[in-house]
Amino acid sequence: MRRVLLLNQSGEPLTFIDWKRALTLLFKGRAQPVEYFENAEVHSGVSRGTGECSAYRVPSVISLAKYIVLPQRGRMVALSKRNLMLRDKCECQYCGDHLRADTATIDHVLPVSRGGKNTWKNTVLSCKPCNNTKGSKTPAEAGMGLRSKPWTPSRVLLLQQVAVQENVEAWKPYLQVT
Repeated sequence: MRRVLLLNQSGEPLTFIDWKRALTLLFKGRAQPVEYFENAEVHSGVSRGTGECSAYRVPSVISLAKYIVLPQRGRMVALSKRNLMLRDKCECQYCGDHLRADTATIDHVLPVSRGGKNTWKNTVLSCKPCNNTKGSKTPAEAGMGLRSKPWTPSRVLLLQQVAVQENVEAWKPYLQVT
């Protein structure tokens, strides 16, 4: 089943959560539904008392009942292969080939062996052949140009990328995706 967009009480997008977690938050009164998926519902087991089961609509967007303050660290985006794939749009930053999780590698623009750090501004998505060709050289030394300069994405920008990939119309107004 699908993921659900979780909003802070203020309407600020926080993250995507599993639909089961979303229903749990609703049942506990910790969130309110904002939007629902069309024709998506889950059914409870048969009740001992009535012998019937209940149907629940699956929300696509929920909002927390109480505002939570994100610490500064919580506003930062974790550097991971999955997030690099979102930032770099699943493209090798050297040759432009489309990549999948199993064909993508993380390349350090300034290699770690030469003092390069594991940061957003020093890492790019790369195919295995390009990463092997570049090796422990800089892109200039290897004669390989970067398609785009590495940058640090915002949390909302990555959420927008997920919304575009999954094409869930209900999420777009909350993430300002056109």
